[in-house]
Amino acid sequence: MIDKRVMIINRVCAGFVIALNLFFAYGTFKIISSEVGLGILLLPITLTSHVLLVPAIASFVKKEVNWLVFFTNCFGAAWTLFWIVKFLTR
Repeated sequence: MIDKRVMIINRVCAGFVIALNLFFAYGTFKIISSEVGLGILLLPITLTSHVLLVPAIASFVKKEVNWLVFFTNCFGAAWTLFWIVKFLTR
């Protein structure tokens, strides 16, 4: 059983992953629709962020969330934040 504070942190991280995935969805669409070049190197980064949507959505759907989903959501929030900062800063 997970503590109530941990559940709140889990939902915040999951919401963060879902919200930032809108940026990655636009980036994935631009990479796939453009010519093959440097964008093909960025595609694994954006696809990884899409895979992290699965536990993020599961944390909102399920009442009981285990520790693996919690750590995956925390990792996903850190992963997406890191790449958003890398993409938006020069």
